[in-house]
Amino acid sequence: MDPMASAFAYYDYDETKGNMIYTAGKVQPKYFINASNNQYGYVTTDDSWESRIRLGGADAKIFNFDPNLPGKGNVPPPSARRSPAVAPSRAARCRRPSRPSACAHPPASK
Repeated sequence: MDPMASAFAYYDYDETKGNMIYTAGKVQPKYFINASNNQYGYVTTDDSWESRIRLGGADAKIFNFDPNLPGKGNVPPPSARRSPAVAPSRAARCRRPSRPSACAHPPASK
């Protein structure tokens, strides 16, 4: 878990305001809550992450990961991410059998 846990080191959730907080370059205090329990344990220093299974672990072939995607990196800041996906069109929603109500056509006007 440790190689993946630091991916969100710069993020926290403000329950009072109901939004995410991003502190570029500063690891959130929640990562150090039990630091004195095991002084030789893993210390989160940044938001780097590593997927050891993707980097060639024994099970990498079982999960059929795309070999063109990285197995490690840093989480981009919120401003560098893609914009939110656009809601699917009505025609696209109608192709989803799990949402028959989305396919209901409005009554024809007279």
